[in-house]
Amino acid sequence: DYLVNTYPKIGFVKDLRHPCEWVEFRRIICDSRGFDIPGSSALIWRKNGRLIGTANDFKSFVKEKYAIEVQIDEAKMREIQKENSENAEKQTLEDSWTPLVGTYTKRWKDGTMFEGSWKDHKPKKGTLTFSDGSSYTGPLVDSRFHGSGLRKYANGAKFRGLFTNGLKEGIGKYQDADGNEYDGHYANDLCHGKGTRKWASGRVYSGEWRGEKATEGG
Repeated sequence: DYLVNTYPKIGFVKDLRHPCEWVEFRRIICDSRGFDIPGSSALIWRKNGRLIGTANDFKSFVKEKYAIEVQIDEAKMREIQKENSENAEKQTLEDSWTPLVGTYTKRWKDGTMFEGSWKDHKPKKGTLTFSDGSSYTGPLVDSRFHGSGLRKYANGAKFRGLFTNGLKEGIGKYQDADGNEYDGHYANDLCHGKGTRKWASGRVYSGEWRGEKATEGG
């Protein structure tokens, strides 16, 4: 805000980033514009993609182009960084805000929480916990369970295996809170294909399944 409001002639545009986004965001920006990452300070570049560089480079550029002496010393930089951090933290309180990239723990007002890595404002890999206490740990695609993951349910049951678009698909093992379990193939979230079901009573059936039902009456 300081730079935007103090030097309107220059035409600064803000792109506020949370600290969790910064390292990966810097890499993306630098790669897209074809220049090296200059240390760990803020990035300043022109609309044509040319990197201005460090604070001193920036001051020289502004003085030459606009005949303006930019007053930014170490104290002012600390003040700007403090303001940036406060503004970044404020935006995280909104349900609509999610990080572009990076690793971050996001809590929504309905009690849902995601802890892990983000990409393009969507959870990529980590632990998603719901308000009822159930959770999923693993990769996600478009915010859906996708890949090898662990699903824990509110009733104490759990499933470890493969997911596709949020559904159990492929090999996996399900165990309920009473000790019953199924280990085998799934399709469209149901036991389907070869698998073994073990009951807490000691009964066991191993064979083919179709839509949660044993094909041979096991």
